[in-house]
Amino acid sequence: GSNITQTSVVHHHHSLDKPDTELVVTQPDPIRILESLHNLTPYDLNYACQKFEGLRVLWCIKLHGLDASGNDTWSISGTFQIPSLGGLAIVIFEVSSIPPELKVAKRDTPIWVRGAIKRVSYPTTINLENDPELLKIEHR
Repeated sequence: GSNITQTSVVHHHHSLDKPDTELVVTQPDPIRILESLHNLTPYDLNYACQKFEGLRVLWCIKLHGLDASGNDTWSISGTFQIPSLGGLAIVIFEVSSIPPELKVAKRDTPIWVRGAIKRVSYPTTINLENDPELLKIEHR
């Protein structure tokens, strides 16, 4: 099976120190996901949204907000934009701890996040499963 490699994944925030390897946004990206739902009826929309649940993604989002959501967790929201399409998607996830780099990050700082889709809420929002990996925070 091809899942053997996944057992060695350790979730910690030290991955931010890795040397720069080329990170590439996985497809479908948030805009494409939301656009694919654009012409569906509300009935079909329900099933179409469910198809994306569990999909593993690597996306670069721009930091928008950090909100304490109680129970020692934080809700992080970011935007994903493709200027050529004029589209804007909001990506939201919860973390149990905030890496120091994120505490000083300015709004719109690009953050590379790797995780799985928890829920797609047409027309604008995609939620990721809790505690995705924050691979890189690009300070300007």
